[in-house]
Amino acid sequence: MSHPTRATLGVAIRIATASAVLGLGLSGCASTPNPDPQVGQVKAKSDLTEFEKETRSRAHYDLAVDHLARGRTAQALREFLAAVDYRPDDPWIHLGLGECYRRKSLYDESEQHLLKAIELKPHFQTAQLNLSALYAHMGRYEESGEWAQKLVDDPTYPAPWRAYNNLGWAYFRSGKVDEARKALNSALEYDATFWPAHLNLGILESEAGSKLDAIQHFEAVVEHKPGPFAEAEARYRMGELYVSLGNRGRALEEFTTVAESPVGSSSWGKKSQDYLKILQ
Repeated sequence: MSHPTRATLGVAIRIATASAVLGLGLSGCASTPNPDPQVGQVKAKSDLTEFEKETRSRAHYDLAVDHLARGRTAQALREFLAAVDYRPDDPWIHLGLGECYRRKSLYDESEQHLLKAIELKPHFQTAQLNLSALYAHMGRYEESGEWAQKLVDDPTYPAPWRAYNNLGWAYFRSGKVDEARKALNSALEYDATFWPAHLNLGILESEAGSKLDAIQHFEAVVEHKPGPFAEAEARYRMGELYVSLGNRGRALEEFTTVAESPVGSSSWGKKSQDYLKILQ
């Protein structure tokens, strides 16, 4: 079963994943055939030919990919489960299941499927990156760093900045600040526009007391247009730093922008509104 791929997407704010998992474009593929070529005839799975199993699995897989791209995780999960029933040894389907379960915060199930994907395809870089991200979400930073390090050391991995970012976050959350700073800067050496590394460095420098450096990284996040939630976090964090620096005007500007943004009802928006009540 061949699966087209597109450029990987970062679906988590601080941790890079590769959840274009899944050939979101389906370019280069023939149109999906009818999953049951003998219309009206129901056949037991054990009676299906390998071609029929492939055909049905692909039909469910394509539907799952479309649902996942549109944010319909429950529907995607249902279709991936149908697909894996026909092809239990397809690593791409297990990768998709891992992503669905991650989005539903069912981390144990996500881990099982990502490990299965790697078992079936040992050099599966996309699954390795997603497993690194998953372990970070679970607070298992040592394991997260180990999987990220595998990709850092792999000369064939096409997006080392993502691996360095995950490695840096794992170091940071493990209290290894110098190693974290080095890894995150390595990510930016490969791709200066990779905003998750800027966000992580901003948080690191803020906690280290380097407030002006932190602001520069948060400004870089906003500059690279990461999406409304990441921008809201970066602006909120800048607002806090401006408060600590005594720059009330800039703090008001950042908090107001977040509060009036499309994600003003998010946690960052509500925190910004609380600050505005204090400052105004």
